[in-house]
Amino acid sequence: MGVMRRRRQPGLLAAAVIANLLIASIAMPTSAAKPTRTPKPSPTPTPVVTPTPTPTPTPTPTPTPTPTPTPTPTPTPAVTPTPSPTTWAPALRRYPYLTDVVGAYATVNFATDRSGSAATVQWGTAASGCTANSASATRTSITVNSVAEYQWKADLSLAPDTDYCYRVYLDATDLLGTDASPHFWTQVPAGSTESYSFAVFGDWGSVDATGNSHQANVIQQIARSGARFAITTGDTAYPTGSQANYGDLTQTGSGISAVFGQSFWTIPGRSIPLFNPTGNHGFNSYGLVNWPQDRAVSTSNGRYLTETYCCLNGTTSGSYPSAWYAFDAGTVRFYILEAAWSESNVGTATQYKNDADYHWTASSAEYQWLANDLAAHPNRLKIAAFHYPLYSDNAGQTSDVYLQGSASLEGLLGQYGVQMAFNGHTHMYERNNPNPWGMVSYVTGGGGAQLAGPDHCSAFDAYAIGWSQSNNAGKACKAPIPTSMTQIYHFLLVTVSGTTVTVAPTDELGRRFDVQTYAFNDIGPDTIPPTAPSNLKATAPDPHRVDLTWSASTDNVSVTGYWVWRDGVQIATLDGNTPAYSDATVASGTQYTYTITAVDAAGNVSPPSNEATVTTPVTMNVVQLTPTDDAYVEQDTPDTNYGRATSLRANANPLQNFLLRFNITGLSGQTVTSAKLRLYCVNASLTSGGDFHLATNSAWGQDTVTWNNAPAADPTSIATLGPVASGTWVEVDVTSVVSGDGALSLRVMKPSGAVWYSSKEGAQGPQLVVTFVGP
Repeated sequence: MGVMRRRRQPGLLAAAVIANLLIASIAMPTSAAKPTRTPKPSPTPTPVVTPTPTPTPTPTPTPTPTPTPTPTPTPTPAVTPTPSPTTWAPALRRYPYLTDVVGAYATVNFATDRSGSAATVQWGTAASGCTANSASATRTSITVNSVAEYQWKADLSLAPDTDYCYRVYLDATDLLGTDASPHFWTQVPAGSTESYSFAVFGDWGSVDATGNSHQANVIQQIARSGARFAITTGDTAYPTGSQANYGDLTQTGSGISAVFGQSFWTIPGRSIPLFNPTGNHGFNSYGLVNWPQDRAVSTSNGRYLTETYCCLNGTTSGSYPSAWYAFDAGTVRFYILEAAWSESNVGTATQYKNDADYHWTASSAEYQWLANDLAAHPNRLKIAAFHYPLYSDNAGQTSDVYLQGSASLEGLLGQYGVQMAFNGHTHMYERNNPNPWGMVSYVTGGGGAQLAGPDHCSAFDAYAIGWSQSNNAGKACKAPIPTSMTQIYHFLLVTVSGTTVTVAPTDELGRRFDVQTYAFNDIGPDTIPPTAPSNLKATAPDPHRVDLTWSASTDNVSVTGYWVWRDGVQIATLDGNTPAYSDATVASGTQYTYTITAVDAAGNVSPPSNEATVTTPVTMNVVQLTPTDDAYVEQDTPDTNYGRATSLRANANPLQNFLLRFNITGLSGQTVTSAKLRLYCVNASLTSGGDFHLATNSAWGQDTVTWNNAPAADPTSIATLGPVASGTWVEVDVTSVVSGDGALSLRVMKPSGAVWYSSKEGAQGPQLVVTFVGP
């Protein structure tokens, strides 16, 4: 579990600072430039009020305060109109939307009918143009309300904190038609103190036969909020999280297209990436398909797949999602957790208890992963998002007591200094007092599903509003009683500015309420470098490649990259999740020395690793040549040419010799280690396979050479073969006369008897096999 960290207390800044943060949101189309930043607090020194931690909560009712009048709604800024279906291609079924925007990566998702077999995403910066680069998309077959479709995703490797735009294609068809190219910003680099905002909402994706205007309004507000990304608190797509509930751009009806319909996530999703924890509604694999987070999962060693769960508390064996991961944005590390269970498989227990027993015992996979990751990232702001509420003042969707206390999730988060948690499940808004570890939790379940309200007031509750369906009236705890449901449907706009976090709940008409600012003063800049990479090893599997592996570095925030050095010169930069490299720029037969350094987001560089020295093997190249000319000549017919004969003959009676010429190229500057002449015997000799000499010149051709004009044999013999058998290959070592490029001309004779070999016009022509050391 690690050493207990010093408890961090959030503090409320004075009213003057809060007021400075209540500047109205600036309307911004989804394809606009970089999101508007919420202004930083005034530099005027202001005392910070540190709330006294609440002891272990006791559900003692607290009287509801006297209602105060509801403020007059502020005018809603104009929103960029939703494109008409006539503007995009008929094949488009889900408008492109973003996930997995972490580090320097992003995933573009969309769905189509099955009229095409290949899809791509073209993308670029404002400077390069939106179609400067192309990435192939992979597809998954899905069925949406009995309609066969393809779900596509394309993973992009980008630069961090950069404005990009993109378009999507099915085969050659631009699916966006006349729509403008969507823009988005890649993630704020880990460790950066840049200010940014993100949206939090939950319990949404609900429509009846007429749609859901409240949900549409909330999503419109998110689209123009300036949020860099969005996080839900689970329960996305009602009632079961099916692909029909998620829907598409064309189908409508009760429970259909509640997420990807034209009025919903289609609007902000093109520019605002979503991170979506699992809820009890939709506790299945569809959420994993629709919201891929491959990079966030891999870089945090998280889990994002379906697994078999069996059979605690009388539950039946089933395949359910295991979905948890972490990612960094500026000064904050975010934890997307799974705290949910199937409401249709409770056995002898409850949803809450089954979730706790499967996920939040000390031996469970998720608990151990979270403990390890929290311990590996000290000195960071930390925010967690999960579905079941730690504290809720609704009797039907009450506090999850199984997550409370030091032995469960709440204690684990508290032990490692997590400052804030966002929960859903209860369909209302509730801000809770800091728990015994100083962590503030929010319930934000007003994204679009049918509302609920607080029906009692507990000591832990600091501000809660909701709606009674049976009484058709507002409900509140320590807050003004709402007079309209438009005051309950909401999202949270959270602004991070260094170590200061402001939470601005915003209702569907754009009105802010219960705005709180928290100062976490013991979080400092990252000045600690990563540890040195260790156990560096270098191997050279072939003359032109060196493979490097090493043990990963660790860092107080995160290792974001590795630098590869060869002989003191940097040759490569890798991401922080890749402790291996192949150097394909080496020469054969050469010694190299490598080191590795690690770097974090703040630019802190580790000490170098150990040195690893390796020598690449020598390249042995082999070429096989065929003769340009071959022929035999005969003394008894001195003017006759036999250049087209199928055999090469060496004979003592009648006297016959044969000639071979090869044109050797490509050896300039190389060292020949072997040259072998290979001949196929077609007429055996029991005495000798021939006596081989250089010809005195190469100025002859096989179609004109005769005994009378053939070049003479050099007096020095290259080699003499012993007996040879018919139907076999024989080799003659001619290495002594092959040293580089040029013509090789040979004359072969036989002092006694006869031997015949196949010519190049025969079935098995001569070969010259040359082996040499290459570069």
